[in-house]
Amino acid sequence: MQSGPQKQGWEFGRDSVNGADIESGATISATPDGGERLSKHSSVMALLVASPVVVFSKSRCPFCFEALRLLQQYAVPVDVQQLDEMPNGAQLQGILKKQYKHHTVPCIFINSVLIGGCDDLVALHKSGALQLKLEKALIQHGSTGTPLPSPKSTAPAGISPSSAVDIDQDRPARSLFWFPDVVDNRAGRIVACMTSIISLLAIIFRRHQGMHWATLGLFVDFLIRLVAGPGPSVLTQLARLPLACMKPQFTYGLPQQTAVFLGVCFTGLASLLFFLPLGDHSIAGAVVMAMLLGASVLYGVFNYCAACTMFGLGIWLGLLPRTVHSAAINTKVESGAMWDYGNQRSQQPKPVTYTQGYPGHGPTHIDLKYKVKTDEYTMQNFDIIKYCHLNHFASMLGLAGLAVVWQVASQAPYDLHISATVFKVIVVLAAVLFVVLLALYAAKAAVYPKKVSKEWQCPMRSNSFSIPFMILMLFAYVMDGQFHHSHKFAQVIFWIGAVGVLMLAFIKVGDWISHRFDVEHVSAAWLVAPVGGPFVMALVAPAISRAYVEAALFGFGFALIMWLVLFTMTFQRAITAANADDRHRPAMWMWVAAPAIACLAYNSIVGETDGNGALTFDNVSKSFMFMALSLFFCLGWGFVRGFFGRSKFDMADWGYSFPVDVLAICLIQYSGDVRGSWTRGMAYTAITIATGLAIVSALQTCTALAMGQVFRPEDKWGPLSGLMKITHKGIREGMARLEASADGMTPAFPASISAFSAQFKAFHLVHTEHSRHEDTVIFPVMNAWFPDRAGQQTVEHAEHHEVLLFMASTLTELTNSKDAELDRSQHLISGLQKQLHALCADLLHHTQEEEDNIQPVGRKHLPIEVHKQIVRKVWESTCSEDWAVILPWTVNMLPYLPQRVRYLRSLLWAMPENAQLIGRMVALGVDGVQWSRITNHIPELVPRGAHSWRRFY
Repeated sequence: MQSGPQKQGWEFGRDSVNGADIESGATISATPDGGERLSKHSSVMALLVASPVVVFSKSRCPFCFEALRLLQQYAVPVDVQQLDEMPNGAQLQGILKKQYKHHTVPCIFINSVLIGGCDDLVALHKSGALQLKLEKALIQHGSTGTPLPSPKSTAPAGISPSSAVDIDQDRPARSLFWFPDVVDNRAGRIVACMTSIISLLAIIFRRHQGMHWATLGLFVDFLIRLVAGPGPSVLTQLARLPLACMKPQFTYGLPQQTAVFLGVCFTGLASLLFFLPLGDHSIAGAVVMAMLLGASVLYGVFNYCAACTMFGLGIWLGLLPRTVHSAAINTKVESGAMWDYGNQRSQQPKPVTYTQGYPGHGPTHIDLKYKVKTDEYTMQNFDIIKYCHLNHFASMLGLAGLAVVWQVASQAPYDLHISATVFKVIVVLAAVLFVVLLALYAAKAAVYPKKVSKEWQCPMRSNSFSIPFMILMLFAYVMDGQFHHSHKFAQVIFWIGAVGVLMLAFIKVGDWISHRFDVEHVSAAWLVAPVGGPFVMALVAPAISRAYVEAALFGFGFALIMWLVLFTMTFQRAITAANADDRHRPAMWMWVAAPAIACLAYNSIVGETDGNGALTFDNVSKSFMFMALSLFFCLGWGFVRGFFGRSKFDMADWGYSFPVDVLAICLIQYSGDVRGSWTRGMAYTAITIATGLAIVSALQTCTALAMGQVFRPEDKWGPLSGLMKITHKGIREGMARLEASADGMTPAFPASISAFSAQFKAFHLVHTEHSRHEDTVIFPVMNAWFPDRAGQQTVEHAEHHEVLLFMASTLTELTNSKDAELDRSQHLISGLQKQLHALCADLLHHTQEEEDNIQPVGRKHLPIEVHKQIVRKVWESTCSEDWAVILPWTVNMLPYLPQRVRYLRSLLWAMPENAQLIGRMVALGVDGVQWSRITNHIPELVPRGAHSWRRFY
């Protein structure tokens, strides 16, 4: 490729960008003589009618690069007008702004019609509509050439060697650390306004110690955002709260991360200047904060991001690759569509209850009973009583634990100079919210007793019944001695809590012994009832009265033995079995909570204090504390690895809070026994982390409440979900694209027939194999439970198979027809279109019937182990060559990343040993952007030889 503004015949081929070779072969050319053509045709329209696709571009624009990269996959002739390399480029861009109201590049026209910019092109590409538009444009321009190849991100079949792109060479640039690819611009501007206010106050009160600490806090918030993204930031969560019900204004993450990096530099330098021990450097610190103030005002008020301009300049100078926004562009379009889907509000039919009995028997209690409801109804179903779940009490446990943190920190023996007012405010707030939540759950027990019964029978959720009793005991701990008759009140609620946790602990352990449970049911949540509750009892009992020491020892002994057993079991389960559901991962932090509470309980039972009244630590209590601290660092590395904190906020995320609270209490008490600047620093750090975590979780909860996402049905899935419901979603999307391709067929453009044929071939394979999986593996299991449950579906599979075979023969005849037989070809096309529309309508009803009436059998009756057996049998029943088509086809058809991730995780849940084989098949059938996003969530998919590969042992 020649360099310089006068380069001729500019082609989109062999352009090495950051080590990524873009293949030649696409007919994409630039016209540096655009000025001549402009004067010749005197209007933009003359340029548009001369080529099926015209792109007005700039040579160093990453969005133009991504648009051209996408069009290159379709191998369609594209006329590229490089505005920055043309003498009259500014004039041409002015005409585009005036006539078409399009102010940015790229400006893309297909068949002389403006489709928009890069985001619009990507949206068409993801929906499958882009190929149809391009085919129509080629027909309009008299082309009957070779068919457009389907790009990898919509590939209906295997990728040919000539079109495959190496998954590492095609790997897009991503944000650093764990910053998201796209962020909400509105929230960012509100954060900038808050930053400007803090900066202004820091300048005005530059000699005030409080503002020095505020600047340091702002530095920490910037640092958290730089590394982990906006999620854990207090300022960002405050900004999101008023925007909860508004669709995010998505913008690209990397430029925003650059702005955050500059914020880290400004606030870090200012903090350093404010806290320098030698001399008064407050003026210098104020100057630095003034620079931050200026940048924040520009962005917050005028929506001008100076750091983003610097980022764009880096691209223009060639310091950054033009692929830098590839992942963000694709993520932005999909994120907007996913938000629309998840927040839609429409009238949905109410669920209908069905019952199926056994042939030859009357109605019995063991008949199949289920409700049929739409996915949209489930997403919109908000009920503050019916869906008040037990895990919601984890939020109150976190707040109660935080109250204890601040109460202990305010006590004189620990000399931390913290006011007792804070803990009193937290106690009142936690008590009010606890009473409200308790009332809601009591109402649920009265109105929906079956819902409560289901939670009690669940081997994982039932452990949370101990949490309200643990909260009562913590309230007894903090309220004792705080008001008149508070001691009596504390004793009453302590014994209510103590009796409750002991009864539940004995019942749960007895159930584990007397019932058989699968290893899939073993979870770190099992530590809550028999370990967390009795340990809290052992902590609180001696604090209420030394007469309760024997009761404390009883609880401590039981909790200790159960902790040793359950920690071993759950740790082994975590490192050897699937951790498919992100919502269960916060419970692992009970590994931190257990030894931390054991330390506190041991000190409370022993009751030894020093001359200042601070509890003393012997080697036993120190060992407990250091166990908790060590596990804290081990699990903290899980955030670095992306194991924790990467999924959308869920109320289960409050599970992080209480373990951090009790560890903070340990460190506060330890600072009173081992006095020194480093122990005081650890105590202050622990208080800050515990408080910040609670504030962020509370703000996220408020935002989720405002969006109606808290009191909703829980999303349920398992290993079988991928083979049924999620595969059906892919098939439905594939049908929509296939119908669109069929409607675009015309004898005048044989390429359109070839394109439809390729898509039909892949769809036929997927449908045939999926139907065979159901008929030979899945349905026989369902029918064993409820005879002839899937009989009608099996008959319909045979009918659909016959229709598809007939269509395949018709398509073969159409493909082999001569150019002179246009009438015959049109007749065949019309017949195919009619048959396909009828088949797709029937398949839509068929798949919905399966989800409504067959899948409940698997969800309600089949154990997890049977789910996994079915998945393994299905995998073994199809050859690897066919799976190499089916897997990427399904992944590409699913419209949203969470669906793709869940589809693959459902397979890995049953077959973790095949992770890299599945990954290899997927990698060769999706584009680099899609592959990068998927492996970001499922790193175990990466096959040998690819970036980030790790050996599977």
